[in-house]
Amino acid sequence: MQRNITINPHRAGYSRFRAFCLPGILILAGVAAYSNSLRGPFIFDDALGIVENKSIRSLGRIGEVLSPPREATVAARPILNLSFALNYAGHGLRVEGYHLTNIAIHLAGGLFLFGVIRRSLLLPQFRERFGRAAGAVAFWSALFWIVHPLQTQSVSYIVQRAESLAGLFVLATLYSFIRGADTGKRGWFVFAVIACALGMGTKETVAVAPLLVLLYDRCFIAGSFKRSLRRRGVVHLALFVTNLIFLYLLLYGPRRVFVEGSAESIPPLRYALTQCEVVAHYLFLAFWPESLCLDYHWDAVSSINQVVLPLSLICALLLTTALALWLRPPLGFSGAWFFVILAPTSSFFPVTDPAFEQRMYLPLAAITTLVVVLVHHLLTRVRLVEPEIRRGIHASVIVVAVGTAVLCTLRTRSRNMIYASEVGIWQDVISKRPENPRAHVSLGHAYHRQGNIQLAEQVLRRALELKPDFAQAHFNLSVLLAGRNEMTEALSHAVTATQLAPQEAEHQFNLGRLRVRMEHWKEAESAYFQAIDLRSDYPEAWYNLGNLAMRAGDYSTAEQRFRRALKSDEQFVDARINLAAVLNQTGRVDSAKTMLEEAGRIADERARIQRTAGRDSETAEMQARVVQIRPADRAERLQYARDLAAAGRFSEAIRQCEILTAGPQPPSEAAALLETLRQSGRR
Repeated sequence: MQRNITINPHRAGYSRFRAFCLPGILILAGVAAYSNSLRGPFIFDDALGIVENKSIRSLGRIGEVLSPPREATVAARPILNLSFALNYAGHGLRVEGYHLTNIAIHLAGGLFLFGVIRRSLLLPQFRERFGRAAGAVAFWSALFWIVHPLQTQSVSYIVQRAESLAGLFVLATLYSFIRGADTGKRGWFVFAVIACALGMGTKETVAVAPLLVLLYDRCFIAGSFKRSLRRRGVVHLALFVTNLIFLYLLLYGPRRVFVEGSAESIPPLRYALTQCEVVAHYLFLAFWPESLCLDYHWDAVSSINQVVLPLSLICALLLTTALALWLRPPLGFSGAWFFVILAPTSSFFPVTDPAFEQRMYLPLAAITTLVVVLVHHLLTRVRLVEPEIRRGIHASVIVVAVGTAVLCTLRTRSRNMIYASEVGIWQDVISKRPENPRAHVSLGHAYHRQGNIQLAEQVLRRALELKPDFAQAHFNLSVLLAGRNEMTEALSHAVTATQLAPQEAEHQFNLGRLRVRMEHWKEAESAYFQAIDLRSDYPEAWYNLGNLAMRAGDYSTAEQRFRRALKSDEQFVDARINLAAVLNQTGRVDSAKTMLEEAGRIADERARIQRTAGRDSETAEMQARVVQIRPADRAERLQYARDLAAAGRFSEAIRQCEILTAGPQPPSEAAALLETLRQSGRR
């Protein structure tokens, strides 16, 4: 018969007031730390994972939602992709909703952490030692974890919800298991298995969760692996079975293993030595989070002599953890929690980049908890001193703890301000890692999006100085130069990009566009087909191939290609417009009209979504399609003028207003907007 572990928080002195008050304070502290992050823009991998991710645009197509695109943070992570699809369904591309969801996930994780620590300290073997202090220890441990600046990359960087959501599921799994072991109720165990399964579909690191739960059972509850398996073997088996989800996604949800501009493929031993340096840096940031950086671009070490001190530190910590697991299992569990969670990315298995701060999301909990428990242990040593001195020491510790929490909160808010600007975050990276070519490319892209072409070019050329064979830098520079109509050099960089990264479909596509502009029709067609060979569901490439067929008068082929583009992306407005033209040209007028009406509806909806999200340039481009489809609709043309003005394209906005005011009975709003735009131009 299974022996239940009874935890009675009220008998342990944990009052109802504290039961509600302490979690409430944790929530308020988290809100205070992240309330200024709501307007942070999409950056870096957010583009592929959210903005350009077509699979999140319709919850009705759940198959697409659960089959996220390759080569993005959401790849092979269907639950993560589903969370973004829910956001998109609710508010399109408005960043505030995504940030609110990230904050809510983080706070929920903090509450589960609070529950895990409190219930662990109320176990029979700890109840006498901690007693009434169990809630306080859990509170301070969770508080420091929630407001710590090291967590900003997992919370303020939207697409890194992968880490915080995975962390939430791990903590929910452990908490539910503890409740199940406490009450003997199967429902808690079922919830633990469900949470673990969802975590497996969120991020690969959750694969260690079943091992952590088994280790927790051995260290805190059963006392040995044998008793753990005898009493709760079915539960542990069910948790380990969820790893089949991980294996399935690993085998059938392929992702790109390496990202250009990051670490190259490193031999396992060199990678492990590099990780000694990286993990030592993580530990430093846990205690002094000043030099935080979005993208380290960490170089692999070349010899053991470079990492003698970090290697000694990590080996000492690993040895201490092993001894503690043998002699003091609960203490050893904290060290195991830290190293086991980091193991998939920070051991002998080379991954894309040696260092990213979000990997410390869950491991940080071990550090904050150990520090708080250590302080509590030291405070128990002052019981023998005089009461006045003891009260003074306790008051001093509380003041220091509150001050530390406030400083962490302020530092987190300061870090959030850096995330508030795409240019700002990359300037921050370059100030800390000036030799990082990927950061220069990203900053150049951000400048380009702002319309600051000169600075964008300077930064991109600097990236090529740092890494002459950086294909992405050649690609971005090619796009920039083509925008300035410097076609010869643009073509040169485009060709170089395809040679350096022949597996990149986007580079081939860019080469095709340049060939079209230079009227190299056969070469353009060849480049587009190469892009499709690399990515068969490349709607833009099929669309441009359709345009080439239209130009040649081959309407049958053009129609096939436009329909192939729409098969990959049903909301591809331009493909619908040109397919309507083909249908009209071949005498199918009614079908053309229907196709054009559908294109107008989609364009109108997407323009509205972009407008709501404050993405002015994208809004103007999509509203242009609406006007193209409905040229006689004066309300749509007026909206187009407003969108152009919002995007800073004043001369084009004036032109649209002039078209409106030139007709009979011009709208008064158009005349007023025209006058406003002209006055702005005179100023």
